[in-house]
Amino acid sequence: MEMSAGTNNKMNIVNTGKTDAGGTNAGMTSTGKTNAGTTSTGKTNAGKTDAGKTNTGMNSKINVLVVFIKKEIIEHWRSYRIIVLLSVLLLFGMSSPLIAKLVPVIFESIDMGIEINIPEPTFIDSYTQFFKNMTQVCLIVVILVFSGSITREKSRGTAMLLLSKGLSRTTFIISKFIAQVLIWTVSYAAAAAVFYGYTGYLFPGHKPQNFAVSMLSLWLFVVFLFSLSDLASLVGNAFYVPVVITFGALALMLAISAVPKAMRYLPIALSSWNVEMIQGIKNVPDIILPASITVVLTILFVVSTIMVFSKQEL
Repeated sequence: MEMSAGTNNKMNIVNTGKTDAGGTNAGMTSTGKTNAGTTSTGKTNAGKTDAGKTNTGMNSKINVLVVFIKKEIIEHWRSYRIIVLLSVLLLFGMSSPLIAKLVPVIFESIDMGIEINIPEPTFIDSYTQFFKNMTQVCLIVVILVFSGSITREKSRGTAMLLLSKGLSRTTFIISKFIAQVLIWTVSYAAAAAVFYGYTGYLFPGHKPQNFAVSMLSLWLFVVFLFSLSDLASLVGNAFYVPVVITFGALALMLAISAVPKAMRYLPIALSSWNVEMIQGIKNVPDIILPASITVVLTILFVVSTIMVFSKQEL
C-alpha cells in the first residue's frame, strides 16, 4: 500500500509536470500566434500606408496637371487665339453649305455670252467645300495659332520660372499638348455641328456615309500636327521654326503621296479621303492603316518631345 501511494504520488508529479509543460507550450504557441498576427497586421498596415502614399502622389500629380492645363487654356483665351480659331472654324462651317448652294445660282445670273450647264448642287458639294476649307485655310490658321507655344515659353523665360518652382518637365509638355487638343476638339466640334445642321437645312434628306469617321479622321490628323509642332519647337527659340518644320512636313507628305499606293501609309490620307468616305468610295477598313500609323507617330512624337525637353538646357 505504501509503495502504491508512493507510486501514485510520483505519477501525479510527472503528470503535473507534463501539464505545466503543456501549459507553457500552449502559452508559447499562443504568444507565437499573437506575435505572428501582430507582424501580419504590421505588414498589412505598412502596405496600406504605402498604397495610400502612392494614391496621394498620383492624385497630387493629376491635380498639378489639371491646374496647368487650365493655365494654358486661359492663356490662349487671353491672347485671343481661341476666339480667332473658333471664329474661323464657325465661319467656314456655316459658309461651306451656303457657297455650295449659291455658286450655281451666281453663275447662272452672269451673262457671259455662252451657255453653261451647271448641275444641281447636292450635299456632296457642301461636304467638298467644307473639307476643302478645313484642309487649306483652317489648317493654316490652326498651325499658326498653336505652333511655337513651347518656344514662346522658353524665349520669355516663363518655362524656367515654372520649372524652378517644382513643375516637372513631363507635366509641362503634356499640359500644353492636352490644352491644344481640347481647344481644337471643342472648336472643331462646334464648326462640324453648325455645318451639319445648315447642310441639312439647305439640302433636306441628305444622308452622308461614314460621317463620324470622316470627321474624326481630320480631327486626328490635326492632333498629329500638334505633336509634330511641339517637337519642332525644341529645335530653336524662334517662333517661325516649328511653323516652317510643320509646313515642310506637310509638303513632304504631299510629294510622297503622288507615288502610287503611298497615300495609304501617310497621315495626310486622313485629310484627303474625307469626301470619298462621305460618298462611300472609301470606307472604314481603308482608313484603319493610315489612322493606326498616325496614332503611333503621335505617341512617338509626344514621348520624344518629353525626352528631348528633359535633357535640354533652358
